[in-house]
Amino acid sequence: MNFEEYLNNIIEERRSQVANLEQAMIESDDKEERAKLGETLTKVRSELDEAEKQLANVEDKEKEQEENNDQENQEEENKAQQRSLLMRGTYGMRGGAGEDMEAREKKMNEEFEKRGKALLEKRAVKIESGNLLLPKHQGSQINDTFKPVSTWIDKVATENLIGGESYEEAYVKSYGEGGITGEGEAYTEAEPVFDYAPMTKVKITAYAEVSEETKKLPALQYYEKVKSAIEIAMKKKLSQQSILGTGTKQLTGICATPKAIDSAKDVEISTIDINTLNEAVFNYGGDEDVEQQGTLLLNKKTLKALSEVKKANGDPAYNIDIKNKTINTIPYEINSNMKDFESANEGEFVMIYGDPTAYKVPIFSDVEVMESTDYKFKEGMICIKGSVFVAGNVIRQDGFVRLKKKTA
Repeated sequence: MNFEEYLNNIIEERRSQVANLEQAMIESDDKEERAKLGETLTKVRSELDEAEKQLANVEDKEKEQEENNDQENQEEENKAQQRSLLMRGTYGMRGGAGEDMEAREKKMNEEFEKRGKALLEKRAVKIESGNLLLPKHQGSQINDTFKPVSTWIDKVATENLIGGESYEEAYVKSYGEGGITGEGEAYTEAEPVFDYAPMTKVKITAYAEVSEETKKLPALQYYEKVKSAIEIAMKKKLSQQSILGTGTKQLTGICATPKAIDSAKDVEISTIDINTLNEAVFNYGGDEDVEQQGTLLLNKKTLKALSEVKKANGDPAYNIDIKNKTINTIPYEINSNMKDFESANEGEFVMIYGDPTAYKVPIFSDVEVMESTDYKFKEGMICIKGSVFVAGNVIRQDGFVRLKKKTA
């Protein structure tokens, strides 16, 4: 589709919208509704006028180009005639009324110079006005913003349970310990203690409206970008819920009250200092080992605070590798849903440390993105909506250690 065809389509659509709006204003008895219709009508008429002006400019440009082509052809023809006449004069062929060759050559040169000057002037007008007739140029891509979703959510455990309604995952809460048994005595009971993490599906949705014209823009993929944005919006919500979900008609977030986390083991910190990372690492896991699968989840501002901690000799206390996302070789993930230490209130969680796969997200449906032109047909809007059914909970006993702020 060229630009002229695109403008014709816009004009046809806007004329139809104008007719529909005018009819709606006639039929409406509501003063407020008529006022809103009038505002929309003014806007649509303005868009129609602008499209018609651009189309007229394009048509004028094409007509002017045709005229210039004709003039250029005429110029070549005149030059050919001039060469022919000069050749005739060179070979002694006489002109009319006793006019000698030199006089005729001078007269013809003056005439062609006059025509050439007029032609050049007209060309100059065309070049000067050409930019006014061309459509606005745009880049060939839509530049994205910074990373919109924390990569934390890509590390949690997932399981496809298409069509399900709820899910429970069992986990070991504790192991018993064997005993020394004498002859004829009963065996020592050492049953492991089990529990389960309940998960009930919730629906995460996102919605957007775009003008139908976005589908017709050849250079920029606005429409595809909006569809992608719907999926990003749902993923952002899932990331937020995995941390802050209350568990009531929401996912059960790590910072809520999941059954698998013993709140008595939460760690209180009153400052960001040289011992902060140790508090996370050594308070995580059981008594028999230092777990090595942990990832530190924190706000970007808290990471900055860690970077500013100094040793006694003035060297940085923490070696933060931004490229590989590690702090003293410990992996970290930034998530804006975590409170930064400086602005957090007492008792609010500022860091989480643990194995991301200790949080599980069952997926009960495919991610569905749909569009419709019915809802706002008269306005020429395309409505796009996305949805997915998911759940989430901590599935490992003390799968995370939570660090919260304590007033110094």
